[in-house]
Amino acid sequence: MAAKKAGKSTVRRLRGARDGVRREPRTDDFVLNLDSIEKERTAGVFSIEIDGRQVEFLDASDVDWRDLINLGSVGDPYTWLESIMSDEDFQWILGQSFEGWKLERILREYQEHYGVDAAPNASGSRTS
Repeated sequence: MAAKKAGKSTVRRLRGARDGVRREPRTDDFVLNLDSIEKERTAGVFSIEIDGRQVEFLDASDVDWRDLINLGSVGDPYTWLESIMSDEDFQWILGQSFEGWKLERILREYQEHYGVDAAPNASGSRTS
């Protein structure tokens, strides 16, 4: 009897994917339990002071993964800042006036502080 080539549904079943069929784990499987892992913190909070107010920026790695997917294709600082600031701080900073070179500095320092690979620059293109 000739060996039967595995079709797509067989491959899915073997991998335990979308068809709902789960296979028994093998001893050499690696399972990363997202319910029990904790983030390794290496940097403190990044913040700026403007007009006497301290504004904190979230570590991009703490942003919800669904928002990070959207940020991957966005090069504008507005959307990026909106994602890494509290709503209150973001709305407040929108009302502030400062030069573009200062925004460049904020973005560069943020990138260095948190070790972010790419952040938009003030002109809207990505830095790396």
